[in-house]
Amino acid sequence: MSKEIKLLFTGDYCPAGIDFKKMEIDPELTALLRSADGVIGNLESPITQGSSSRSGQFINLKSAPELNPLTECFTAFSLANNHIMDFGEKGAQETAAFLDNSGISYFGFGRSAEKAALPLRLKINEKSLAFFGITQWYCGTKTRSGTCSDRNRNLFANIRESSRNGDFVIVLPHWNYEFATVPAPAVRKLAHKLIRAGADLVVGAHPHVVNGIESINDKTVAYCLGNFIFPVSFAGMSIAGSLEQRQSFLLEVSINGASDKYSINIHPVEFSESHIGLLSGKSREIFNSEIEKLSSVLSNNRSARKAFYNLAPKLYRRVSSNMGSIRKKQGFRAIIKRLHRVRIQDILVTLQAQLKRNR
Repeated sequence: MSKEIKLLFTGDYCPAGIDFKKMEIDPELTALLRSADGVIGNLESPITQGSSSRSGQFINLKSAPELNPLTECFTAFSLANNHIMDFGEKGAQETAAFLDNSGISYFGFGRSAEKAALPLRLKINEKSLAFFGITQWYCGTKTRSGTCSDRNRNLFANIRESSRNGDFVIVLPHWNYEFATVPAPAVRKLAHKLIRAGADLVVGAHPHVVNGIESINDKTVAYCLGNFIFPVSFAGMSIAGSLEQRQSFLLEVSINGASDKYSINIHPVEFSESHIGLLSGKSREIFNSEIEKLSSVLSNNRSARKAFYNLAPKLYRRVSSNMGSIRKKQGFRAIIKRLHRVRIQDILVTLQAQLKRNR
């Protein structure tokens, strides 16, 4: 009889500039991480000593190539995000090499679009798991390394094939907008498309704040788990004074080894410049209540759409501020290079922001 499989998923993980010798790590958190059969997260910065940063970014992140007590708890990372190429292809390749040498797997990145769309397959307790990482930023091409695009045709073919082969399929998308507490209509549409293709579980990242959890055809979509750990001094995010950017949750997924049925549980976490640990007592109750509230919004398509577009002015100001910073530091050419990333959802956010401003 196959054993149950316990997986833990974390929010955005960025150890850039964090002194782990001064960081107090809650022993209960460490014990929880080590109790899992697999710990999976989104690595939000390249691990490199490179100094040649990429233009067109609001800020370039990088982490030192050294193991710390948290990194070594991870089984695998998705590299499909908007920062993995902050120090170019070389920085991303150095990240992959560091993870390989540390015995940590990765997915969502490859030397071509085709390779980036391939799943990471892990066999745990005799069950095959297939992991895919996707995003819209710095995607690979036929001849250039990069992330796996959320529009990559090979991606959906590979998800369908993995599902037909009996794999438990898990997708980690890097999507939505920074600080959006509700998923955009385009994000929810993509979630449905992934589930239809054969995904059993979808765990999102990028907004840096927690989002709700939705069930689609009895499959779980956790739109964003928040920041598991991030440098408190991260420019432009004011993490030091923002509780919502310092709180996240671990998503525990318990999979029946004899089938694809599973249950979920959440473990709220909070970090500061000197500490990271599990929430308890009243703080945990407040956090759980907020997740329930954010999740309830998703029970109705109309209310979810309205809640998202109510955020449009805030999201537009954030994007405008980032673009202004890039223009000031790097000039208009850097802005022009980003125009190919604009999508219909971005235009709709801009229009909604202007409409609300003119009322």
